[in-house]
Amino acid sequence: EVGVTDNFFSLGGDSIKGIQMASRLNQHGWKLEMKDLFQHPTIEELTQYVERAEGKQADQGPVEGEVILTPIQRWFFEKNFTNQHHWNQSVMLHAKKGFDPERVEKT
Repeated sequence: EVGVTDNFFSLGGDSIKGIQMASRLNQHGWKLEMKDLFQHPTIEELTQYVERAEGKQADQGPVEGEVILTPIQRWFFEKNFTNQHHWNQSVMLHAKKGFDPERVEKT
């Protein structure tokens, strides 16, 4: 059982669960800011910070106009690759203890 004075994080809550909770509240017309959950992690404290959502929806239509390219985008387009629609970027990860080659090959 969960009581109004129980700490959300002590009960196993984390930022992802907090975001899920805020999303569910929003679906029912309520607004919860994550900063408020972190500062007031009990139901008792948090209730004064949960507000009725104003019902504003962000426009989900197409966005038009010019946008400044990020440095990596600028580099990419300056390269004039033959097949710009196909791009892979690799990364090498290292662990101090090494790794198990058989396990890596399985995945």
